[in-house]
Order: sequence, then structure tokens, then C-alpha cells
Amino acid sequence: MPDVWLNIAHIYVEQKQYIPAVQMYENCLKKFYKYNNVEVLTYLARALVKGNRLHEAHNALLNARRVAPHDLTLMYNIALVQQKLAQEILKDENATLNSVLQAIDQLRIAQKSFSWLGEHGDPHRLDLNQSLQEAQQCSDLLSQSTYHEIRARKKDEEEQLVRKKQDEERRKLREKQFQEAVRIYSLKNFLLEKSTIRFRLYNGDIFSFVEKNFLCLMLYTGDISIEGATFAARMVEGGALYQYLNGP
Repeated sequence: MPDVWLNIAHIYVEQKQYIPAVQMYENCLKKFYKYNNVEVLTYLARALVKGNRLHEAHNALLNARRVAPHDLTLMYNIALVQQKLAQEILKDENATLNSVLQAIDQLRIAQKSFSWLGEHGDPHRLDLNQSLQEAQQCSDLLSQSTYHEIRARKKDEEEQLVRKKQDEERRKLREKQFQEAVRIYSLKNFLLEKSTIRFRLYNGDIFSFVEKNFLCLMLYTGDISIEGATFAARMVEGGALYQYLNGP
């Protein structure tokens, strides 16, 4: 039964339909192998690489290596994906400093893996010369990595300066808003004490008073809209009526 699923997934890969191919491999792993089959995990990683999903391919191969830690073919494939991932990151001018540093580390690991395989690998299972060529390519990329690191550090420093400037502007704005709030609060309290023109709220036998100047100030400072002030001056919940009185 799993062979049918795998054959369908292989056909999808041949047709360059990598998304359904990945789905078939993943479903096959889940249904028949509980995610522990090295061969199917390798098929999955191949489809992910072809679909340019290198991070996921790397994770699939690492899962396979947990099952077969001494498999030299897996070691080669992991190094190959690490190399491709690093190349993608280093050529991205928008890559963060952290991602560039991680890419350089991955290149060093891949270079060591290829070198070891070229010297100690099984010639019946691996092309040892190809491993040495890949090791040399990693070395060439590492020789260029200083430029990419300097570029990423410069970009990171510029972004930190921008963030620092934005933080300072936000701090100054908050301080200004706080000072303005204190000023408005003090002015409101002053007007509440000095005002003599009032609104009287009539609601049955209950009477309460609201300072007219307080509403005017709220309009002036934008604390309340004209519509809101009109509503406050005329209506309350339950239909109570605000009656304007000139005088105390």
C-alpha cells in the first residue's frame, strides 16, 4: 500500500508538482511509518529542495539522521542543503546579520562534512571527488563571506540607529503628551472651581450640576466632539433632559 502512495508522489515530482508531492510523502510518512523512515524522508527532502523550500528540506534530513546517524549519504545530502541555504542567504542583500552569521557557520560545517567524506567516504556509495569539489566550493564561498558579514553588520548598525532615533522620538512625544495632560487637568480643575454658569440635570426628583465651562474646555481640547457635547447637554440614558440655566 505505501508503494502506491510513493509512486504517486514520484509522479508529482516528475511533473514538477512539488506541493502535492510533498503532501503525499508527508501523508505516507504519517500513515505508514510514523515519520521514521529514512528513505521516505529523503524523498521528501528532495521534493522540498526542488520546490525551493530549503529550510524544510534541511529539517527533513535532520529527522532522517536521527534514525540513521551513521548514514554517509545522509551526511552528504545534509551538507549539500546547508551549502545551498548559505548561498541563498549570503546573496540576499536584505539578510539580517544573525542569518548571515548562521549561514557562515553552516558553510563551515558543510565544508568539514564534504572534506571528511572526500577522504573517508565509501567510494561504492559516494562520489568522493564530487565531495572534494563541494568542499572546495564551500571554501570559496567562505573566502567571500567577510564581504557579506561586513555588509550585514553595516546594515544592522544603520537599523539600530534608526530604531534608537524612533525610540527617542516616541519618548519625547510621550513626555510632551504627559506634560500637556497635566496642564489640561490643572486648567479643568481651575475652571470647575471658578465657573458659575451651570447645566442642571432634571431626572424625576433628582438634581445634579455640570459646569458649562468644563464642556466648553473638553470641546476646545478635543476630549469630546460637538455632537458629544450636544448629546451630553440634552439627553441621558432613560430620556432625562438637561436644562440650561444662566446663573447659579
